[in-house]
Amino acid sequence: AVVSTQSTGGMYQCHCQNKVGYAQTTFAVIVISAAKVTTEGYSRTVRRNEEVTLTCDAQGAPWPSIVWKKDGRILPTEARIQHFHKVYEGTVRIKNLTTSDNGVYECNALNEYGEERETTR
Repeated sequence: AVVSTQSTGGMYQCHCQNKVGYAQTTFAVIVISAAKVTTEGYSRTVRRNEEVTLTCDAQGAPWPSIVWKKDGRILPTEARIQHFHKVYEGTVRIKNLTTSDNGVYECNALNEYGEERETTR
């Protein structure tokens, strides 16, 4: 049995030679894995009219999408709620906080091989 990790993926070449000749081929090994949230959930206390930034890191292959939810519903983008995306990272920034922003925020990382979530209060 072969144990594959992300680091074993890459380009490989096979070279064969004998008295009659030489042949070679190149092939790609892509290691797939389910999306996994690597940031632990936590609680935050922030004052009204302040700003909060929540960041979520994730791993997986192919790269996971990160979706933020509040109280089980997708968190929309609007004038005071901004979403930022990088490879393996999703950030949401909420400005001018009000009491309606109280709740459970959930980072959802997903790709075609799986989904995982972590919450922040």
